[in-house]
Amino acid sequence: MESLDEQNDSVSIEVKDSNHPDIWSVEGIARTLRTHLAISKPKAPILSGKSGLRVTVDRRLGPIRPFIATSIVRNVKPSENALKSWISLQEKMDLTYGRKRKRASIGFYQADLVKSPLRYTVANPDDTAFVPLGSTEKMTLREIVEKHPKGIEYGGIISSFKDWPLLIDGEDKVLSLPPIINSNDLGKIGADTKNILVEVTGTNTDTVSNTLKIVVAALAERGGKIHSCTQAYADRGARPVITPDLKSSIKELSVSYANRLLGASFKEDIAIALDINKLDPEWPRIWTLGGLAPETDRHETLAEVMIGLGYQELLTYSLTTPEVFVDKMGIGRENYAELLNPKMSTHTAMRSWLLPSLLNVLRDNTHVDYPQRAFEIGPCVIVRDDGGEQTETRYKIAAVTIHTSAGFTEMRSCLDTLLRSIGLDFEVVPTTQPSFLEGRTGEVTSGQKRLGVVGELHPKIIRAWGLSLPVAAFELEIPPIEVG
Repeated sequence: MESLDEQNDSVSIEVKDSNHPDIWSVEGIARTLRTHLAISKPKAPILSGKSGLRVTVDRRLGPIRPFIATSIVRNVKPSENALKSWISLQEKMDLTYGRKRKRASIGFYQADLVKSPLRYTVANPDDTAFVPLGSTEKMTLREIVEKHPKGIEYGGIISSFKDWPLLIDGEDKVLSLPPIINSNDLGKIGADTKNILVEVTGTNTDTVSNTLKIVVAALAERGGKIHSCTQAYADRGARPVITPDLKSSIKELSVSYANRLLGASFKEDIAIALDINKLDPEWPRIWTLGGLAPETDRHETLAEVMIGLGYQELLTYSLTTPEVFVDKMGIGRENYAELLNPKMSTHTAMRSWLLPSLLNVLRDNTHVDYPQRAFEIGPCVIVRDDGGEQTETRYKIAAVTIHTSAGFTEMRSCLDTLLRSIGLDFEVVPTTQPSFLEGRTGEVTSGQKRLGVVGELHPKIIRAWGLSLPVAAFELEIPPIEVG
């Protein structure tokens, strides 16, 4: 809780460390507090009946944006504050759980103006036009993507396809261009809108379904009655999909199983719920002697050498975005580990190498005097090349120097000193790497194993990071300690 204003009867709560999207709204927080404070027993949202709305789904959406889930919530008790809460929830869900609308996006409509059946189909971006939300002029789909603020922001999700998604009602009125923008006619709700059609489209069926359930549950907290809709997929035969699926179940969960499955995170949630300050402390029943792991000892040795060479140690986040460690490094597409439900748009993937993180720090410190020299030792997550989706964590060390005469010779000298300090036999042979300058780059190997790369960064990479001086760097996988 950030603040409590008793005069205005308001409280300000910041939810920044939650992986529960169901409490990313005023309604969700209120629901949770009622249970936690024993004001009332938890009640799962229920269906009040069928809405009668049917949606047909075009099979051509398969490679574009194949899934849709809809529901109508009737007799909502709206207000200006409620509307702000719903829009805030929509934006947060789209940005984080929906991965900037790539995986899922939400649309609200005036249910009384929409005629069944809806058609979720595709359209030529130059042949179809409507008035987008917040505008007064009719625009083609392509004009929306090129000129409308939301189109400019999210158009890249669909612009590479020949045909684009379109949601139309039974009277051929356009509801929206998913996931970009709603129409101004049907997709504009206000404080007087009591019957709301909620629509979620996306590329992942679980994300789409979960998002719809979270949103309609929030509307139900305002007195709304949830009604189901039917989705008919052309490539699924005659089997309809009814949404939302609000079936609940009670399961017994043993503490030992929870600990084994969820570990410290689950224990932390329980401790917070019970108020950790009220728990009686206990001495551990098992006494152990601790010490540094051999790997940690090696990492400290490497850090001491780098500090002795005049480099400053950094510690950056393991979570980042592909724009940072792929796009800005000029390496094209890379197989990396993505988060299924990131909480922040800047933390959507696990980094696969350290150098981009160091360059990010240099970019933020252009006001500091040069030369600047920094290094980092940290974990990177690598997707295995065995055809599966397994990942493994490898520790790497990276160093970077930036000044008017930074070059290969300086970094090679630093590299030699570093690896000789741990008694490692290695060699450096000429190589090419998209991030580095050809002819000024070397591959570092030890025996038959490739450890990393050393060299001068390519000028286009330097410019991409907003830097103006030569940059030299190396990055190595720290070799494992041989046992025996």
